[in-house]
Amino acid sequence: MNDLVLKGGRVVDPSQALDKVADIAFIKGKVAAIGDNLSGKEVRDVARKIVSPGLIDLHTHVYWGGTSLGVEAELLARTGGVTTFVDAGSAGPGNFHGFRKHVIEPSAVRILPYLNVAFPGIFAFSKSVMVGENADMRLIDAREAVRVAREHKDLVLGIKVRVGRSASGDSGVKPLDIALDVAEETGLQVEPLAWQEPRDVWWLGVTEAEQGAGRREPLDTWRGLKDRGDAKKRACDTQGAEAAMNVLRLHNNNDLSAGCC
Repeated sequence: MNDLVLKGGRVVDPSQALDKVADIAFIKGKVAAIGDNLSGKEVRDVARKIVSPGLIDLHTHVYWGGTSLGVEAELLARTGGVTTFVDAGSAGPGNFHGFRKHVIEPSAVRILPYLNVAFPGIFAFSKSVMVGENADMRLIDAREAVRVAREHKDLVLGIKVRVGRSASGDSGVKPLDIALDVAEETGLQVEPLAWQEPRDVWWLGVTEAEQGAGRREPLDTWRGLKDRGDAKKRACDTQGAEAAMNVLRLHNNNDLSAGCC
């Protein structure tokens, strides 16, 4: 006898090319059957609702209590159907061990983190206090980022870096260069994110005449980053850069000036 049956919901599972109205039966917390007219000890009517495997949120900040922008993953999971959270670089080398011990390991939901290249991670992100973690180059130590990434290689997905007027200020794209070096040394990928394009990124690939005419082409400027990295076979290709800009659009309703985290 099944323990639980969710009856009449729209079952969506891309891994099985499944999208249909059906019943789902569970035994000891695991799916036992998908079909019609299933019975069980407990039956819940989920008609006109979507039933799917746990969702994956690809851009989150869930270092709750450790950073100012963190949210509680488990609380969010209960209301959003998310069972895997990809944390986009909340913690850096200086506090990643705490993130792992106090948040990730005890969590009932899965958290897969990026390591922020900045030592403190994203430490001051709020309505009243906004300090870019990469504005002061003293907060970035490639050796520390490499060390921590290697210590937690079973968990870290890649290296996170934010650049832009708020995130890196006068440091420009130097933090991106360091993140690329760390990624190259550790064999990890980079998640770059533009927060109000920095001055030295803004004009890459734009001629002086076009600058004078006030031309602004964010994607062209990001393509310039690829040229800068080609000599060292770095990981910042045009596709990755455009993906970063697409994330920016997604978070800000297509407003590239608003920024993201």
